[in-house]
Amino acid sequence: MKVNNYNYGQISVLINSYGAHDNDENHIKIAEFNKINLFTISKISDYFNDTPFFNYGYMNIERINSEYVHPKFKELYDLIENIIIQNNIKLFIWLGDPIMLHSSFINKIKKLCYISAWTFDDPMTSERVVKPVARLYNCIFHVAPYYSEGKTTKEVFEEWGVPKSELIHNGVNEGKYNRKVDFGNRDIDIVFVGSVFRERLIFLFKLKKYFGKKLHIYGYGWNGENMPFFKKIFLYILKFYYGVPKIQTLNNKEYKKILQRAKIGINDHMQNGAGPSSARTFELPLNGVLQFCDIKNGIKYFFEANEVTTYEYKNVKSIIPKIEYFLSNESERIKIAKNGYTKSKNNHMIYHSFSKILEVYKSDC
Repeated sequence: MKVNNYNYGQISVLINSYGAHDNDENHIKIAEFNKINLFTISKISDYFNDTPFFNYGYMNIERINSEYVHPKFKELYDLIENIIIQNNIKLFIWLGDPIMLHSSFINKIKKLCYISAWTFDDPMTSERVVKPVARLYNCIFHVAPYYSEGKTTKEVFEEWGVPKSELIHNGVNEGKYNRKVDFGNRDIDIVFVGSVFRERLIFLFKLKKYFGKKLHIYGYGWNGENMPFFKKIFLYILKFYYGVPKIQTLNNKEYKKILQRAKIGINDHMQNGAGPSSARTFELPLNGVLQFCDIKNGIKYFFEANEVTTYEYKNVKSIIPKIEYFLSNESERIKIAKNGYTKSKNNHMIYHSFSKILEVYKSDC
């Protein structure tokens, strides 16, 4: 593990860091924009490679009421506690699954500072990773407006006993977009980037059969990676029937380049009415793509009608005429794409999200 300090203000904040959040440019932006003294613990996933750390919470939920703490957890907890005490940390934000911290540790840290968690996968994993520890945190931030059709995530979390729950989307990280955007000169008509699951597969394969080479699909799992043999054979049959070639994954650099070439981006979710919670929600418009989102109610929390286009969940007949319309009406596509870009740039960056977290903290303290 590595501890960094980005000193740009008076209030001291501590976060764990991983994945897209784990870079200096991101942290500097967050600290500078919000005028805070930001401490980060990075390389956590590397440190716990040989331990059950990241599966521990999922597979052993009963440990929440157990006295046993894995030695590697204990080492991490001691490090966090020392940073909090030595640097007068006022706000600790655990990025990721709240259940990864032991109940005894959460209660201990609550005596030292305001402790919160920020979930990124709700509502898909929430019952496993939020509900068992819901009452322990001062606040749990969530990224999805709706937990299910007609019920907000905030309502569900508070039913589980979370003292306070607020919608704070994860925003766009530095490195996930190019600062120069050309809205007009694009050679990919339609793009989707994301992992595979059954309902999404059928929906996108039907679109692929209709639009052919106009639709580009990227992401993990589309070629049967880690699938059982019979499921993989079934997948190959479906790909043959719908005329879907081998689908490639994208690294971060390739991802940006593809979005910069795309006219329309599909923002498809796993659950009807739940969300939107994917990073695509903000990364598509920030790269100049006209976003097609399937969560009509939830998207209103982030974008106006003239900044995004919506379609009915997994409804091929609903989306096809809309796609064809905007492919034939370039000026209208560009107008909405520019509006979405402006909204994302001015409101939906990662440092904007941290500003909202700080507002919640200050209102409680």
